Amino acid sequence: MKYILLAVLCLVLGYSAALFFPAKEIGLSDLQNEVNQFKGVTENKEESAEILEPKLATYAANSFLVESDFVSVPGGTKPLGFRIGVSVDSTTADNLIKTLKPILPAAKSRYLTANGNQAVVVVGGQFDDRSSATKALRSLQPSIKERLQIIYLPTCVVENKPDDDGFICGPPPPPKDDAASTPAN
Repeated sequence: MKYILLAVLCLVLGYSAALFFPAKEIGLSDLQNEVNQFKGVTENKEESAEILEPKLATYAANSFLVESDFVSVPGGTKPLGFRIGVSVDSTTADNLIKTLKPILPAAKSRYLTANGNQAVVVVGGQFDDRSSATKALRSLQPSIKERLQIIYLPTCVVENKPDDDGFICGPPPPPKDDAASTPAN
């Protein structure tokens, strides 16, 4: 018991010392620079700036659904539906939609995960109120192995206009170039 109390006391003292005396003030950053010089590693300021400032990919507006698209602003009314399973790849989503076809109409949409990865999310059903969505959830969940989650449907899902690849809520079509479409005289 004494050793446990001693270990906890040392741990608390170590954390409190780290709070009051940052590593930069006691010379540990200089020590790391000396170790790097000893190893022959040179620090490039441009490379370190790239590492500290990650470059985020940008996408066209409304081209990918994100988690916040499945919630609603308080006081607003949006139709409800189901998010079926987790975000997956396109072929898995196609197979899932085929198995759900007799039970629940579903569609796939491009989805951007929280860490910026592209994926596909399958959504299905459309309900006007929560009670009808909950009733459908209770009746459908035993026959579907994927987890059904009640979500608010974004407007692009409600419109359900698939693009050439079969995705709803896809990126907008590329702008048509008027000069290229008209023949030159």
